[in-house]
Amino acid sequence: MKFVYAFFLLIVAQILPAKTIVVGKNEAIKSIKKAIEIAQNGDVILVKSGRYKEGNISIEKSISLIGEGYPILDGQRKYELLSLRANKIVIKGFKIIDSGEDLIKNIGAVRLYDAKIENNIFKDNYFGVYLQRGDRCHINNNKFVSHRTTNQEKSGNGIHGWVTNQAWITNNYITGYKDGIYLEKVTNSFIY
Repeated sequence: MKFVYAFFLLIVAQILPAKTIVVGKNEAIKSIKKAIEIAQNGDVILVKSGRYKEGNISIEKSISLIGEGYPILDGQRKYELLSLRANKIVIKGFKIIDSGEDLIKNIGAVRLYDAKIENNIFKDNYFGVYLQRGDRCHINNNKFVSHRTTNQEKSGNGIHGWVTNQAWITNNYITGYKDGIYLEKVTNSFIY
């Protein structure tokens, strides 16, 4: 009987629709981190326009983080803004600015392992997107611009891939970084 009940719960969980959690200064939830805390796999977090200074935002659930009106994620030149540590995460429609800088940890705006990053604006970050041991990562239709430094030794790359399999990096505009796209030990990937 326990098996039948567990099976029933598993089936019900699969067919229930994902919920949308809205974040904004005039909403019940004002913090992206709080929305992530209450979200379940498959949920959508809709972030309203505004400036969000929440330090490092770590996502360990398969959720979609969608910006409305290009809300700003501000790293204040201290933090890696988004650390994506789950499969099938989507980040779309943000302006992601002023990440921290660390020459040992290679922090940047977004670090990911299996995610979709699309239609974002990255401005003045040390690294824009850092793929680390990634698999099935999509980085599409983003704009990466940095005026952070004119010294290449003090700049990271727009998109940096390390030990990654199946990366799709398409239709991105990149300027002002040491290298636009830098790939090391990246296999079975599609870049244009």
